[in-house]
This record gives sequence, structure tokens and C-alpha cells, in this order.
Amino acid sequence: MKHIRTYPVFEAELGWKEWCSVPGVGGFVAKLDTGNGTRASSLGVDRWSLEGDRVRWCCGDRERVDPIQDWSQARVGSTVDRRPVILLDLELGPHRLEGVPIALADRADREAQILINRELLSRLGATVSPSREFTLGAGPSWSGRDSNP
Repeated sequence: MKHIRTYPVFEAELGWKEWCSVPGVGGFVAKLDTGNGTRASSLGVDRWSLEGDRVRWCCGDRERVDPIQDWSQARVGSTVDRRPVILLDLELGPHRLEGVPIALADRADREAQILINRELLSRLGATVSPSREFTLGAGPSWSGRDSNP
């Protein structure tokens, strides 16, 4: 997987949970997971299906079709999930991150719909405090599918 992007470096300490938006899809709670070493961050979707080299996916009332960039494998309990990876833009605080590799996953039983992995946190130069939450703002002001902590 080759993704050459420059991202802004975060000057402030981030909380382990932050509000995050996927433009055109909605706002979500994101977990900043310094221990997650998977190939891509992930977004919880309601369902996805393959259409050749593209994936059709639904998140709330939003449906999209995106080209598959790669595949990620994540251990979930005793099984390994194979997940399609697409490129999405994310808004995290005042920053827009373009072309972020995101694996589509079932996160229905999770509080956070977005999981930001160690690689992206490293590229952002982010320091994450396990005792802080929502340091970038009190909540989403966007419309769409919102999650509450």
C-alpha cells in the first residue's frame, strides 16, 4: 500500500477520544488507538459488498462506491477479518486529512465508529493522553450520522 501524503502536525495533546468527520458521510466519535498496528485506520459501516475492484458501502443513510486500494487483516478474537481499504478524507479538529487509508469494518458493538491507528497518529506527530477526551472540541456541528459518547 503506497500513500504519500503530508499531514499537519498536531501541536496540542489529543485525547484518546475525539470528534471526527468524514465529509459527505457524517460525524463520529474516533478512538485514537496508539496500540493499533493494523495497516489502516477503520470506519464502522453498516454493510459493504464487492463490485469488481470497487466496494459499495453504507453508513447510516449514506451510500458510496469507492475503489479498493488494498486489503487489511485485523485479528478480532480468534478470527482474522479481511477488510477492504479505501481512501477517505477526515476532518479532525481544525485539520482536514486527505487520502487517509481507511478499512471498512463492522464496529456496531463499539462506542467509537472510527479507529485511528498508530501509523496515522505517528504521521500526525500526535501525542495522545489516555486521561483526556475531546480536546479538539465539545462535539460535532455537522449534520449526518452523529455518535454520542
